[in-house]
Amino acid sequence: MLIALALLVHRCWQEPLPLPPLPVDTVPAPPSELPPPVIDTPAAPIPDTAPLPKPKPHAKPEPKQTPPDTLAVKTPGDTATPFVYAKPWGGRHFDSVTVEILCRENCAVLYALRDTSQFRAYGEPLTFRRNTTLWISGIRHDGSQVEPVRIDYVIERNKGLCPPGTAPFDHQGREACMDIYEWPNREDALPQTRVSLKEAMDSCARAEKRLCSLDEWQSVCSGPEKAHYPYASRYDERYCATQQAGPERSGHMPACRSYYGTYDMTGNLWEWTSTPYPDREGFHWVAGGNWEAGDQATCRFSRYSFYPQNRFSMVGFRCCQDIGQAAAKRDTAP
Repeated sequence: MLIALALLVHRCWQEPLPLPPLPVDTVPAPPSELPPPVIDTPAAPIPDTAPLPKPKPHAKPEPKQTPPDTLAVKTPGDTATPFVYAKPWGGRHFDSVTVEILCRENCAVLYALRDTSQFRAYGEPLTFRRNTTLWISGIRHDGSQVEPVRIDYVIERNKGLCPPGTAPFDHQGREACMDIYEWPNREDALPQTRVSLKEAMDSCARAEKRLCSLDEWQSVCSGPEKAHYPYASRYDERYCATQQAGPERSGHMPACRSYYGTYDMTGNLWEWTSTPYPDREGFHWVAGGNWEAGDQATCRFSRYSFYPQNRFSMVGFRCCQDIGQAAAKRDTAP
C-alpha cells in the first residue's frame, strides 16, 4: 500500500494531470477570427400611434427632391420657354423695314436697341431706315426673363435688277436672283412636291429662269457669315420646319429667313439643284433637308438624289435667274 501511494505521488510530480474540457460554446476563437466588437445603441422608440412599416418588395426609389432655390435650366427647344420672334427677321432689307415683335405663348415682350442694358416693353411696330441691331426678349409667367436674342438689320437702298418675288445675291463675283419661296414662289402657298428633276427644270424654264446650282443654293442659305442655318449658326427647332409631320406653308416661319431674304431653305422640303452628282450618272444634288431632319437640316446638308425621273413627297425646288436675263425680261415687260 505504501509502495503504490509513493508511485502515484511520483507520477503527478513529473506529469500534471489534464484539465477537464470546456463546453463547445465557450471555446475562445483565435485572435485572427475574433468578430469586431458590437456597440449596443438603444433603438429610437416607435410612437404608439405610428404603425410598423411593412416591407415593399421591388419598391421604386423615392424621387429626389429639388431644392426650392434651384431653377430648372430649359433648352432652346423647351416648349415651356416662350418663343419670341421678329417679323420679318433680320438680314438685308431694302429702303426701310417695319418690324413686329411677337410671342407665340402670349408673353410680355421686351426689346432693346444696340445693347441689352435698356430693355423696354414693346408696344408698336418698329421702323428701321438704317442699319440697326435689335435685341428681343420676353417675360415668363414666373417673372423670369427669356434669354435675349440679337437680330441685325442691314438696310440697302438699291435692290438692283431682280424682278419682284426674287432676292439678289452675289456669288463668285457675279450677281443673280433667287426665288424668295419654294415653287410656286408664293407666300402662304404650300410648296409643290412630287416633282421630278426634269419637271423642276422645265417649270423654271417656262418662267424664264433656271434651276439653282448647289453652290448658289448654299451661298444664299448661309449668307456672308457662312452660318450653319439661315438665321444663325446655333440650331433652334422653332425657327424652321425641321421637326413636324409635314411641310409648312411658304413664309409661315418668319425666323427661317436667310440674310438675302429667302425663306424655308433648311427643313420643309429637299430642293433639287442643277449640279450633277459626280459618281452617279444622271443623278443630281438635293439640298436643305426636309420637315423631319432636325438639326441635320443645315445650309451644308446635301445628298445625291434618288432616281431623278421619280417624284418624291419630300422634294421640291426653287428657281434662279441671271441678272442679264432678269434685266431683259424687265425691259420687255408691258
